[in-house]
Amino acid sequence: MSAFVTDVADPDLPGLSEWLAEAFDQLCAAFTGVLGERCRYEPGREATVSWDKPNMTIELSMIWQTISVRLVRPDGVHGIDYRE
Repeated sequence: MSAFVTDVADPDLPGLSEWLAEAFDQLCAAFTGVLGERCRYEPGREATVSWDKPNMTIELSMIWQTISVRLVRPDGVHGIDYRE
């Protein structure tokens, strides 16, 4: 599952890069407070941070105009039981 954490901003918005970088740092700190130390960190304009848990990898990414979070189950199972 992947979802935007912020709106997709106009790339011409003044100060966008600085605002996204600050928001990304705050989100990383909040996620770390809940999930513990991160297992991967790729800094830069397109930064990515991830936490590996037994049943899921949580990935926070920043690209040039938005921040998104992705939840990935290593076994590929959706985890939802559909009943008829």
